[in-house]
Amino acid sequence: MPALRPLFTTNIIKTLQRGISVNLIAQDGQGRRRLLEDIKYAGLKNTRVVILNMTNYRETYEKFIEILWNNCAIHGVIPKTLGELLKEVENTIDYNIVLILHHFDELLNNLNTDFNADFFDQLNDIKNYKKISLLCVTTESHDQSVVCAKNQVNRYSWLDLDKKRLPKLTYDEIMVELKYRDLPLSAEEISQVSRMTSSHVKPYSLLNFFVNKINIIQMDKDTLFHEKLKILTEQFHLETKQANHKSYII
Repeated sequence: MPALRPLFTTNIIKTLQRGISVNLIAQDGQGRRRLLEDIKYAGLKNTRVVILNMTNYRETYEKFIEILWNNCAIHGVIPKTLGELLKEVENTIDYNIVLILHHFDELLNNLNTDFNADFFDQLNDIKNYKKISLLCVTTESHDQSVVCAKNQVNRYSWLDLDKKRLPKLTYDEIMVELKYRDLPLSAEEISQVSRMTSSHVKPYSLLNFFVNKINIIQMDKDTLFHEKLKILTEQFHLETKQANHKSYII
């Protein structure tokens, strides 16, 4: 599958390959996870892309180190700290690692995290290693959030990250994506879907919602296609609102 945002994806990869740590800033529903997958499956030579969802590790630093160690495919005793792990990576493996920390903001503004200030210092050291590069994904710029260590607010994030905002998904990019998915749609219908999704605040989520419903709505031969899209958009808004409400209650 081609990259959803080919030019931006290539730019991110080249930045990481130059040894520059990156803060990808993107809101939910814009296709940020898809970007990470596009990086992973870009066929980078002699490179292993490791994507970790920090929601799963915010309360267990030890588990984070273990999972990262296993993903790097290094044998031996699991290190105790990220700093020790980085040294092992640099001295042991003969390939490169792209480390992607998705939902990195789970470690920010959070008094309950199991990660201390040393961890953030060690993240900063990644740029000094030749075999590993770092991408942190947040909804807002990392330096607008505070780092909490030992149940106390430390200070605003001091990470040295090149901030890159996920660009708006364009009409043309959506057109290419829809054509690749080989949907039972005419050229005009694909164009209508592209126009409606590209203008939405959550374009990639809405795009996938449309795709999952296409076969169902095409059974309706009486309603005009653009009216079907309006109905689906309203349904998307309703289901999104209900999901957010349920998440808030939990």
